Amino acid sequence: MQNLWLAARAEGVGVGWVSILKTARLRAILGIPPHIIPVAYLCLGYVDAFPARPTLATAGWRQRLALHEVVAYESWGRRDDPHWQGLSQALTTPAGGVAPIRRGLGRVLDTIAAIATPDEAAMAAARARQDTLTKPPGSLGQLEAVALQLAGITSQERPSLARQAIIVMAGDHGVVTEGVSAYPAAVTSQIVANFLQGGAAINVLARAIGARVVVVDVGVATPVAGAGLVTRKVAAGTRNMAEGAALTRAEVLQAIEVGLDVLDEQFAIGLDVVALGEMGIGNTTAASAITAALTGLPVATVTGRGTGIDTVGLAHNIAVVERALTINAPDPSDPLDVLTKVGGLEIAGLVGVVLGAAARRIPVVVDGFIAGVAALVAVELCPRARAYLIAAHVSAEVGHRAILERLDLRPLLDLGLRLGEGSGAALALPLITAAARLLAEMVTFAEAGVVTREDETATAATALTT
Repeated sequence: MQNLWLAARAEGVGVGWVSILKTARLRAILGIPPHIIPVAYLCLGYVDAFPARPTLATAGWRQRLALHEVVAYESWGRRDDPHWQGLSQALTTPAGGVAPIRRGLGRVLDTIAAIATPDEAAMAAARARQDTLTKPPGSLGQLEAVALQLAGITSQERPSLARQAIIVMAGDHGVVTEGVSAYPAAVTSQIVANFLQGGAAINVLARAIGARVVVVDVGVATPVAGAGLVTRKVAAGTRNMAEGAALTRAEVLQAIEVGLDVLDEQFAIGLDVVALGEMGIGNTTAASAITAALTGLPVATVTGRGTGIDTVGLAHNIAVVERALTINAPDPSDPLDVLTKVGGLEIAGLVGVVLGAAARRIPVVVDGFIAGVAALVAVELCPRARAYLIAAHVSAEVGHRAILERLDLRPLLDLGLRLGEGSGAALALPLITAAARLLAEMVTFAEAGVVTREDETATAATALTT
């Protein structure tokens, strides 16, 4: 604000900050939508003369206070104390030189700020190496593009993906009461219990590829417990989005933070690549609503059969999503608002995983429709995050194709999958690992002693000059 004021004064432009509002009149003049709450506005324009002192100073304002008297620094579970020099502590770097981690929106913004673009130097080095490997140029197809992407993400000419995790976020959805799923809400906790016992598809696939499965309860309605469960419950499911907002903004931010926390914990253990998985009865309905809200596509073109509903059920599901969007009017320019109005806790948790992984230069393998929605929200929040995404497959769900097109991602597989859980990502991980290993472990023509056309041309040129 101060910089704006200084710049305006330098140009001879006056700036006025107006915070005493007649809200109804302001809405009418500026056409402000009902869901926007005006707090203040700025007036900029040329003036005849600048007053020597601010108007409030001339009229008389409160005696100047010390800064620490008007600035509070609080953390979760600790309220500011009037006798505590909160500002001094906020500005003091603690022992070890590490600044305190902000919470809520501040942490999300800090994570976004830490997301860098791909390492062009590493990609160039990888490309130069790839061009000399013992194969015709481009003969490994899409795997070559994946290998270069991995180099740019990890800043390594020869990336290694030895340590792999599939993070499965679980949460329930209040919209299930509208009859949008072929299964009751109680199935969410039952499937989560199956994850913990190692009997689900994702467990089998993870064992086959040597990846660890991390199951996170971010919003399962029915209590669930078991060895290995990461319990970070924000709420016992969402509210019915067909009647009002599914979540509060605070719940959305808290769920995103769960994803950031879990990613950080896995990084501390050792993590080279992360795959997205989810479980939540009714989350296909939420995913359709988010997709329609963010892309502007008609609901009918992004809503599928989910758990296997029939044609009548599909029509009903479309109607429920349309009603939810009409009632809540999510703002497509504000991804957090879309998550708040029609999202899910497990989806928000995966948004945190995507952002956290990108901030740590870790590739993200995106599963199907639900995981794709989370990736889409993450990219809407931070477009730079897109470079860290690898699309595992294209789902049988119609909305997934719309997401892949919006993100401009080319899937590795097309197997007609619609299970979720991270199953498609688990199937793609060996291909992605193979891409990295081919780049790292194949020998070059020179190393193999294989003569190339370029070598023959160089030899002939040398002979002519001698």
